[in-house]
Amino acid sequence: RHALMFAAGKDRLEAAGIVVPCNDFAMLDRISQKRGFYELCEKIGVPYHKTWYFNCDHTAPENLPVDEFPYPCIAKPSDTTKFQNANVAHKRKAYEIESPEELAQVWADVRASDYDGEFLIQDYIPGGDEALRILNTYSDRAGNLRVVSGGITALQDHSPSALGNPLCIIGDKEPRVIEYARKFLKEVGYENYGNFDIKYDSRTDDYVFFEINIRAGRSTYFTSLAGVNFVTLVVDQYILGREVPEVEAYEPFVYCCVPKYVLKRSITDKDQLERALALLKTTKDPYPLHYLKDTLAHNFWSYAMYFNQILKFKRYFWDTGGRQYK
Repeated sequence: RHALMFAAGKDRLEAAGIVVPCNDFAMLDRISQKRGFYELCEKIGVPYHKTWYFNCDHTAPENLPVDEFPYPCIAKPSDTTKFQNANVAHKRKAYEIESPEELAQVWADVRASDYDGEFLIQDYIPGGDEALRILNTYSDRAGNLRVVSGGITALQDHSPSALGNPLCIIGDKEPRVIEYARKFLKEVGYENYGNFDIKYDSRTDDYVFFEINIRAGRSTYFTSLAGVNFVTLVVDQYILGREVPEVEAYEPFVYCCVPKYVLKRSITDKDQLERALALLKTTKDPYPLHYLKDTLAHNFWSYAMYFNQILKFKRYFWDTGGRQYK
């Protein structure tokens, strides 16, 4: 929502002498909503979820055809920002649905809320966290990909309010993912930082794109771990007027926001676990929220969050047998 706020006020801010390194509001508003993102993926041949769309405004159907969907399936809002601000009973960022009865209850909760955007039902792609991928991109004003870095999201957050946030990323290059992202960025003329969430689909031996996050976030830090200080790119392009060189940042790294104990109990792919543990020994500062030059108070709370992940994973992952907390 902050990226959209800056984009909406870009002209006014620039008139006041402020550099605003972001995209056109109308374009951001379109691609930050799932339907707009998937329509563009369809147009340029980027794989995406099979998706059904339903309005949640006054035209919303009282009931969904719950018996017509494959199970398990995924349900989530098209407009994430609007959904975050809505008052929805039993709200989660995304819903893993196991039965028609569960979907009927989720729809009843959403329909009774003040959320009036679209709601999506999607095909479930097999596999757990080990199949997830993430890609950071940096593109120039013409949408040309300049810097890219990516990896395997070996472990994501499983708490309802933070579901999907990457907690352990292992640096790993997949050329097909890079080329799909390159096509998307060029098609929309996207500039600055983008962050793509992706999952490998073993049924098609291809990579399915979930969404683009339209701003730099916590995990953008892994581009620095991979060899390119991500802050310098914005300064070079928007402050110093330099052309950003083309770089694929893939120095070996692991980005990690949880203690090793959590990794050992949660990552089911043994090869990925071994890679993560080995890279922890060689990656300097894998945890983005801790910085020695910060205040003592800041670093105290950063480690409070770090070790609190043990309690979170016990409640939302280990005690549920790896299923979504409901």
